[in-house]
Amino acid sequence: MSSSSFMRFLNLRKIWYVIIFHRKRDSIEAHLTVVFAALAITRFVEAATGISIKKLIHILAPLRTGIVSINSKRITVESRLTPKAKEVIKALDDWRCGS
Repeated sequence: MSSSSFMRFLNLRKIWYVIIFHRKRDSIEAHLTVVFAALAITRFVEAATGISIKKLIHILAPLRTGIVSINSKRITVESRLTPKAKEVIKALDDWRCGS
């Protein structure tokens, strides 16, 4: 390998590392942004409802919506809100409205 070929190789290698590091850094920053947003939302919901996130997930987990297609007709099937789920939703709505 000639010295000019070797220098081109080193330059390409350097550029490659910069690109990889840049992408890796962007991925890390994006991940941290999502994590901090989730933490902020969690703190907000806990403060507004007085319920821990673990309990909140347990309360809201059964709620599902589905779409059923029968003979080209689409029907939306929704879960019924439990009294506790209604209480959580009301607490969030009251907080949002400033009540």
